[in-house]
Amino acid sequence: NIQEKHDETQYAKAQLNLGVLYYEQGDIEQAKQHWLNIQEKHDETQYAKAQFNLGVLYDKQGDIEQAKQHWLNIQEKHDETQYAHAQFLLGVLYEEQGDIEQAKQHGLNIQEKHDKKTYTHAQFLLGILYEEQGDIEQAKQHWLNIQEKHDKKTYAHAQFLLGVLYRKQDDIEQAKQHWLNIQEKHDETRYAKAQLNLGFLYDEQGDIEQAKQHWLNIQEKHDETQYAKAQLNLGVLYYEQGDIEQAKQHWLNIQKEYDLEAYAKARFMLAIIYAKEENEEEFKQCIIKPKEYYQDDGYIKNVMNNVQNARILLKNKGILLEILDHYLGIRNALQVVSTDTPVNSSERAFAHYTEVDSAINLLKNKEKEEENQEKKTEKQNKEENKVEKEWNFRMASVEQLNDPTEGQVLFEFLNNYSDRLKQQNITIEKSEEWAVFTACFTFNHDSLNQFRLYGKKQNQEATGVSLVFQPSFFRKSHSGIMNEISTSKKEMIEEIMKRSTEQSQNNGFGTPNIQTTPNNDDMEEHNKQDEKTLLLPLYRCIYLDPESFMENENGGKVPYLKIAARDELTFYREKDKKVNDFKKYKIEIENIERKVSELFEKMIKNMEILFSNLNKNENNEEIFNILGLILLPLSHLIKHSAFHEEQECRIIYCCPFDDEDIDKTESHKAKIFREYRPIINDKDIARIYLSKGAENYAHIFKSLGIKTVRISSNPFRTAEKE
Repeated sequence: NIQEKHDETQYAKAQLNLGVLYYEQGDIEQAKQHWLNIQEKHDETQYAKAQFNLGVLYDKQGDIEQAKQHWLNIQEKHDETQYAHAQFLLGVLYEEQGDIEQAKQHGLNIQEKHDKKTYTHAQFLLGILYEEQGDIEQAKQHWLNIQEKHDKKTYAHAQFLLGVLYRKQDDIEQAKQHWLNIQEKHDETRYAKAQLNLGFLYDEQGDIEQAKQHWLNIQEKHDETQYAKAQLNLGVLYYEQGDIEQAKQHWLNIQKEYDLEAYAKARFMLAIIYAKEENEEEFKQCIIKPKEYYQDDGYIKNVMNNVQNARILLKNKGILLEILDHYLGIRNALQVVSTDTPVNSSERAFAHYTEVDSAINLLKNKEKEEENQEKKTEKQNKEENKVEKEWNFRMASVEQLNDPTEGQVLFEFLNNYSDRLKQQNITIEKSEEWAVFTACFTFNHDSLNQFRLYGKKQNQEATGVSLVFQPSFFRKSHSGIMNEISTSKKEMIEEIMKRSTEQSQNNGFGTPNIQTTPNNDDMEEHNKQDEKTLLLPLYRCIYLDPESFMENENGGKVPYLKIAARDELTFYREKDKKVNDFKKYKIEIENIERKVSELFEKMIKNMEILFSNLNKNENNEEIFNILGLILLPLSHLIKHSAFHEEQECRIIYCCPFDDEDIDKTESHKAKIFREYRPIINDKDIARIYLSKGAENYAHIFKSLGIKTVRISSNPFRTAEKE
């Protein structure tokens, strides 16, 4: 009944509320019409609220441009609070579209005087944007602008990420301080995550008691997932200290619904304990759960099945599982790419050397060919599909590699390192059931020797190509203290945007349905992958000299053990690197080597215990077979020290020889393969290096959409040109 002529302000308020009523009844078009009736001249505040709600409606309908336009209509003079809300959501929209500069500008438009909470949220978003661009100092500054009194939750989020940034910069004391600033009253989940990371920090520094205390601070009510992780780590600490009962208690505190990964790991460790205690009933109960978790990893599940069903002493089953645990720990330490690998990481690209023709076929854009499929005969389609499949990236069987010591070095080392193991004459018996496939990469993108050795055409040196891959080509997983960083960013943005837009409920209107979750391309891609297409982690190789040892102060043997890493020269080749960058990197690598060495030593000790337990009434053949299966993938991550210069990394896949996905199309050449996945040129390839003999192909690779094609700078003797 209220018309414009009666009272313009009351008319505007009535139209706003009518819009809300129609919206709640699901009549979106009527809601829009009433909000569109409100003009600036009627009442600037009601106009701003209506424009905000219209923006929300169009955003829900996927009409982003219309949403933007309505939010852009809101000016500071209309209503400072609504202006701040609109600017914030505009910033988020532009960020989602990849226009970071526009996103930043809208964030910077919001001032503290407009609305303290929205200003706080904008500062948080600005910090995220600058951090993603690698401008760490600006990110810090924006997060430092966030005060506890304005918004406790956002303050806790910001303090958490400030701790992460300082941790990445190795400023441990500053990282600690920011995480210690987060209190239970600010945000229980962020408090729990901060306490978890503080525990990791103190554990790294060897202060076990402080680590325990921080993990003990985390309660179920704070966050069940973080509680589970803390209980898992507490159990590990007590187990390593020999306090088995305390370890058991912490692992038993973890429920399946809290965190499946932590629960499975805890049950796995409990199975080891119960086996050593010869408690068969509890062992059987515990070993079932990890097998459920590892269903997608046929190799690990098979090992566990073999251990469970073996006709051997129960305590030997526990030792075999512990050896498996050591291998998994070594594998995790060797993983190169994680979800938390920063954009400016020292290890952010990995080269694969191959022939020119192979590289061209791998990089061909097949979209046009697929468009013409309907025009071709069924026979032609079948033939093309064969070719198409062939040029997906493939992993070769380890039997086809050119290293004559492939898979042998580990066993030769074990026999030389330990007299007890030598007495058992451990050898690498080729598994009759399991095949191992691998693809090789290196930190050396432009290497003289690797261009001479690999990718040769007609057996001529320096005729190949170095394809330099981005981290997107590999599966990423969480590791260590950085476990929560990427996840936290996503969660924080979601929570902050939700709370920012909830303020619009004062209009009588609900929260906008903005897509708040940043794209996790790798996870989405992995979920969309065909079950037969793999996305695997990348592991660095270990280099051992199986015959050379030094003696330590206790008279023990110290092996030569190094891991694949970047050479110092590669830092000099990067224009933006400083001397300190290499020094810090060297410390990181030494820390990984130390961890790998410790786990390797524990594994060997358990193997010695295993063989000292051998009983003539046992089926010792089963023990050897299971041990061989556990060590199978590790044996192909260990190479002879003579190959150290290659700085090799590998993806590895174990499967039964009768696996239907093994590609046998070249079996007449005694070659078999396992398909990986296609290369997405603009996403997976960072750049390409061409050797001297391949430089004439530069224009071909550019035509395939490769933006950066470089000619090798190495002093080759010029190969013959075709």
